[in-house]
Amino acid sequence: MARKLLVWPEAEADLTAAAIWYSEIRANLAEAFLSDFSAIVQLILDNLQMGVAYGKEVRKLALRKFPYIVYYRNSEQIEIVACLHAGREPGLLAQRVQH
Repeated sequence: MARKLLVWPEAEADLTAAAIWYSEIRANLAEAFLSDFSAIVQLILDNLQMGVAYGKEVRKLALRKFPYIVYYRNSEQIEIVACLHAGREPGLLAQRVQH
């Protein structure tokens, strides 16, 4: 049985901000970013333990072509809690989830 996917509003905001930034750099770059994100989410859904443990409940997995990391929880459903640039302050994620 497939797990249900939930993308937190904060993660949606992360994706929107990144897509806007990439769209200002070059046409179709935002689409490529979102496609890379979708591929990673599918990889997570196919193999729930794919990412590296990050704290007690959160795992992380980097996008393939962009310097972003997807943070997710594997509970009753898969929860995408953040999609942050790899160079961002780690404290930003800590504000969203308790480790």
